[in-house]
Amino acid sequence: TDVGGKPCLVGIRTRGVPLAQRLQKKIGEIQGEEPALGLLDINLYRDDVSQISDHP
Repeated sequence: TDVGGKPCLVGIRTRGVPLAQRLQKKIGEIQGEEPALGLLDINLYRDDVSQISDHP
């Protein structure tokens, strides 16, 4: 997604999301515009396990 060259925040689920949301709000208060916010889930899925080890 194009955010027009503006900074954006990415919160890593689960504990990083509330932190990113608080930062987004504070930056918005200071600059008058909140940066874009994205969320990232870094959990492994079943198809990821075979790429890590031969024996899960």
